[in-house]
Amino acid sequence: MKKYLQTSLKWFLTIAVFQVVSVTDAAVRTDAQGGVFLGKTLMADSGQFDGNRIRDDLENNGMLVSHRISGHSGMEWPKGSHKYINYASGIWIAGKVGGDIRTAVGEYGPEFVAGPWGSESGGSEHQLYIVNKADLADPLASDDFQNWPADLGAPWVDVDEDGVYSPMPAGPDHPDFVGDQVIWWVMNDGDIAEHSIFHTLPLGVEVQMTLWGYDRPDAFGDMMFVKALIINKSGQDVDDTIIGLWADPDLGDAGDDFVGCDVDLSLGFCYNDGADADYGSDPPAIGYDFFQGPLVPCEEADSTNADCLPGSPGGLSYGVRHEGMKNLPMSSFTKYINGDPVYSDPNDAIEAYNYMSGILGVGTPFVNSETGETSLFVHADDPNNNTGVGDGVWVDSDDHASGDRRFLMNAGPFTLAAEDSQEVVFGMLIARGSDALTSVTALKVADQLAQLAYDIQFALPESPVAPNVTAGTTGDAIILSWDDGVNAAESYIAEDVIDKLPVPVAFDTTWVTDITFDVSNDTTIVGPDTTITSDTTFSFIQVIDQIDTTFEGANTSFVFQGYNVYQLETSSGQGAKKRIATYDLIDGITEIFDDVFDPTYGETINRRVQYGSDSGVKRSITIDTDGLNAGIPLKTNRAYYFAVTTYGYNPYGIPRTLESPTNIMEIRPQIATTRGDAETISGTSSIDATHGSGASDGSVRAVVIDPYAVTGDEYQVSFHLNADSSALVWDVINTTDGTNLISGNPIQGGVDMATGSEVGEGANPIIEGLQIIVNGPPNEFKDFYATQNASGAIAGNAGASADYNGYPGMGRDNMENQQTNGSTWFITTSNGDNKNYEDFFPYVTRYSGGYGNPGGGMQYLIPDDFEFRFTETGSKMLNRTTDLVVDTPLEIWNIGDVADPSDDFQMMGLFNDSNEDGEWNMYQDDSPISGASNDPYMEGFYVVEHADRVPGTAGYEAMVAAFTADPGASGAYEWATGPGLPLSAPGQITRVVLLNMTFANWNGGDVTADPFVVDAAIPETGTVFRMVTTKPNSASDVFTVSTSSYMTANTTFDPQGINVWPNPYFGYNPEERTTLERRVTFTHLPEADGTATIRIFNLAGQLIKKLDHNDGTQYEVWDLTNNFNIPVSSGMYIAHVVTDQGDMVLKIAIVQPEERIDVY
Repeated sequence: MKKYLQTSLKWFLTIAVFQVVSVTDAAVRTDAQGGVFLGKTLMADSGQFDGNRIRDDLENNGMLVSHRISGHSGMEWPKGSHKYINYASGIWIAGKVGGDIRTAVGEYGPEFVAGPWGSESGGSEHQLYIVNKADLADPLASDDFQNWPADLGAPWVDVDEDGVYSPMPAGPDHPDFVGDQVIWWVMNDGDIAEHSIFHTLPLGVEVQMTLWGYDRPDAFGDMMFVKALIINKSGQDVDDTIIGLWADPDLGDAGDDFVGCDVDLSLGFCYNDGADADYGSDPPAIGYDFFQGPLVPCEEADSTNADCLPGSPGGLSYGVRHEGMKNLPMSSFTKYINGDPVYSDPNDAIEAYNYMSGILGVGTPFVNSETGETSLFVHADDPNNNTGVGDGVWVDSDDHASGDRRFLMNAGPFTLAAEDSQEVVFGMLIARGSDALTSVTALKVADQLAQLAYDIQFALPESPVAPNVTAGTTGDAIILSWDDGVNAAESYIAEDVIDKLPVPVAFDTTWVTDITFDVSNDTTIVGPDTTITSDTTFSFIQVIDQIDTTFEGANTSFVFQGYNVYQLETSSGQGAKKRIATYDLIDGITEIFDDVFDPTYGETINRRVQYGSDSGVKRSITIDTDGLNAGIPLKTNRAYYFAVTTYGYNPYGIPRTLESPTNIMEIRPQIATTRGDAETISGTSSIDATHGSGASDGSVRAVVIDPYAVTGDEYQVSFHLNADSSALVWDVINTTDGTNLISGNPIQGGVDMATGSEVGEGANPIIEGLQIIVNGPPNEFKDFYATQNASGAIAGNAGASADYNGYPGMGRDNMENQQTNGSTWFITTSNGDNKNYEDFFPYVTRYSGGYGNPGGGMQYLIPDDFEFRFTETGSKMLNRTTDLVVDTPLEIWNIGDVADPSDDFQMMGLFNDSNEDGEWNMYQDDSPISGASNDPYMEGFYVVEHADRVPGTAGYEAMVAAFTADPGASGAYEWATGPGLPLSAPGQITRVVLLNMTFANWNGGDVTADPFVVDAAIPETGTVFRMVTTKPNSASDVFTVSTSSYMTANTTFDPQGINVWPNPYFGYNPEERTTLERRVTFTHLPEADGTATIRIFNLAGQLIKKLDHNDGTQYEVWDLTNNFNIPVSSGMYIAHVVTDQGDMVLKIAIVQPEERIDVY
């Protein structure tokens, strides 16, 4: 109350003095040379910074935090919490012209006016210009973006370098987004009538202000930065100039504040005296930091100033280092107390200048009550070290009880020459610990991060983009689904200037060498000099000597790592917050640890900051329990708060992980008022697509994620190559309405085909309640059979594989018709250890992907098929035992697309002459393809192809010629490459396709018998065996998904479902967020185009309140006031709800809480 009385009195006195000044000074509105002051009075423009967790009311006249807009404190934190941390704040400039003190300040009122020096009064262009980085996506939606005052000095990016601001989308230019939200304005102090606080003549300055912030969930989300460009337009020097940051914090309750400073950090701060009436037991702390003070020449006394050391590039201004110059740090920190007779608010310019100079308003110095020495810095010791009066730690509580504080932190003095300028950078920071004192520690940790940001000129790595989240509901569950912002989230990569331990030498951190030692259990350490025995092991390690913040050397990067799902207690983020799920890449990076400030311990510790588990990326979650309340079931119509964030990882970053903004959604489990029961439950129904065209063995299915979002429409999935033809991607079209829903998605089988990264099947996109899952087939053979025998084509083909050993396809189907002579043959391997199919295909393709590829190289064979043809002419094969090329009855062909014979080309075999008879024929040994010793097999052979893969026989003939000319196969035959891979040696013409292949005569004869007798020594002439590979999805494949059987039916709105919650109201609703808030919620009201009128009567039949419902939801809140906004009394009320579909009458019992006056 004292605050409001004092403010009102100050304004009353200001008005009175203004009237006197406007009369007596009207004739002296000239400068020292008799010129007229050109500054003009412009109507102040107010606006709001809300670019992160801070919401700040401000004006374009020096009021950085303004109480004048809302009538209460101007800065809310956290945004949306209705808790306030800063009442008013402004920039102060004071100096001497001709020995006279002049001021230009923003206090409870301003001495600045809007607009540049010399501008015309009332110019509409002299406003607060507010832009957000999100405006880049829709520049025309922002007038401030289009009308950005580049000509007045607002920072912008001249993309086309023509010197003219041509904004997007018509042009390429845009404001300079140093943060996620940027506010710019220009002001001057040229109107003498506005100098009504300290009643001086104008200084003659123009100030261009840029204010910005970062929408991040880390400490930067609680910071607001300001750059002020101060230009002397007066035509005369301003001597002994001081720049001040003034604040009347009122941290929560105004009556329990302390202040202090940290000289080394140039940080001034306000904190609470224990618990706070508004913020509770863990009140935050707020601080201001001069990151870049005025630039002045170095002096002899500056031998320890880093800017002035030999070889230093000097102080910083306008983004450039100036050798021989330094930036002034905070030069003083002073406090004054509301109502205190000594530490009182300044009443005139002299008192104001004294405070800015680091002394009391009356001109006497501040005295450190612990040391008895004078000090320019009030309470510069850490309150965490305070134990009481006399402990040598000078803190606010040593001198005064907590109360309503103001403080001034200053930088100066310096000379602001005529037409000269100064650029200063400062920030406001908020941090919260576990109590008032640990909040101060947290603030100092946050300030060091802010200093690092300044050191790299705010070239902070971009935070990840938040996913686009859609919420669906049932009566007892919430379904969150999200995309990745058109691949923006998962393609996230952000360069980081700062390097951190343990980076390799390639990065540019400065290193020193340190020594550590480990002492074994039997080591003895004796004597006062610590003699260490020979059991001690010494090792040399590299440690960081200096964190690199330069732009030189190789920088590091943050990249996408995963998603987090949170449940929160409130829409502002205030209160409890619980991570309920993490979905991350499958890349071996799981839990992430980092050095972070822990509010419980009040210090920086190394702890887990991300909770990955290589789960794979997911795009949906169904939530049916309350994670903040012991996992109880969600309640219908109750408000819950959730957010999905993206996080990135940089093992060398400070910090190591960055997370997207926490966009909190309020969601109520509910059933739409015109929808019936769902046809399925989330995640339980999978709709298989129909393969309309194409030859692939892939599949498409649609999993129902949100049953109430299913449209009943039909969808088409088709394929094409991406822009650089490096990967096959797929599109989805709603063929019912012609909408393109998905374009160019690369995920098949949980693998991003464009990058090769395993992301998990859950990473597939979700559209209209469906998750579309596309799978390519496994890289395998899918069938082994004979198409012909000695009599010609076999009707329906005949199986040629041991299905009982896991071989896919026909197996032994129709095997009795495989050969006319009654024998039966299996395609298999000559290596008995790999008889089962799961071992067979990796084994026979183990060199197809390069030398020694234990997983096999099937992917290099696909999509081709192969035929083994037993013909009269046969082909030549290389006998690897004798190095001779010999005739055989077997031709080997790559038949590519079986439907297109024009792409067939002949291959060549190389066999091992196991029986050493110089021919390729049957080997009297048993294949373990079946149990008895009666399965003889052909000698094992390899298959190679010519590197050119030209259709026909030319490649085969070239290989035969090469092997004939060079039986040792030098240069012609190489093991280390397969189909489609680079050649591995000069002169190489062949590539490996298959190894250790054979044909086993199933039950063909006892291999132990002598003489050895078989039913057939070789497959009969005319036999053609075929090995068929799986076929991947291709541009010719089209799949169709129909959802007509899964759409939830529409129903007619039934007013009998209307209800009110909670009922009865017993003085409390869990959705109320302040002690004065009262509310009940009507539910099941008409949605979409529906409307309703709610009339509330008392039992006497008097109309108490009328509510009109037309917001498209099924909810309407009654704040328990009457039509005059006066709270209703406890009692029974009747609600009559009128809708287009009928009426509903409800009884509502209200029991208001007891209220007692505790402030008189």
